Amino acid sequence: MRYARVISIILWLFPSIACAAELLVPPGSIVAFEGDSLTYGIDFSETHGKPRINGSVQPRSLVPFPEEVARLLSGRVEILNRGYPGDRSVDGIKRWAEVPPASIVFIMYGTNDFGNFGHRAEGSIDPHSFKANLRELVLRRKKAGSQIVLLTPPPLEDRDLDIGLEDYRRIVREVAKQENTRIVETAGLIKDVPSKWTDSTHLSAASNRALAAGLAAMIEISGQGASNSQ
Repeated sequence: MRYARVISIILWLFPSIACAAELLVPPGSIVAFEGDSLTYGIDFSETHGKPRINGSVQPRSLVPFPEEVARLLSGRVEILNRGYPGDRSVDGIKRWAEVPPASIVFIMYGTNDFGNFGHRAEGSIDPHSFKANLRELVLRRKKAGSQIVLLTPPPLEDRDLDIGLEDYRRIVREVAKQENTRIVETAGLIKDVPSKWTDSTHLSAASNRALAAGLAAMIEISGQGASNSQ
């Protein structure tokens, strides 16, 4: 099965998640994705993308990775895309303070914490504060009973900028280890995609599909048997 092969690849690349690669949930469970424009699915080149969400006016890809996860799982779970363009970890803490609980929450911040690509007046978030914010994001969802998956920020096209972003990826890994949460290295899931970006930061449709395939492979819906082997 294709999903089984993807799981094997993930475990081979990232043994740190090997003990808990599958997230078991019943049909109809809520799966939430919290993050910035990468989660939202910005695509400035797309004129017929997904409808705008969360109060943002920015154009969206035809295949934002959270919605692609929903498609791959044939709608057996309810996907909530809590992405908002320009958000840093501190913005995510405020924006999603009062939301319904979810069975699984995928969290991906760090890109704007590092580069402030959304041009927030307060500027970038220093690594120490980012770590504290990320822990708060994780702990509040844990307290609500959610299974947590942390995602490292995807690579940037500019190699020099990407080197700076690596400090924030390291923090994501540290928090995942300290809080005993699952972690996915997004760079590994999109490494074979030839054209990774629509611009220097935002993911192409192909990258979104590759990322979604890896994440969907982690989710097992109880009672569905082998029906997710699309």
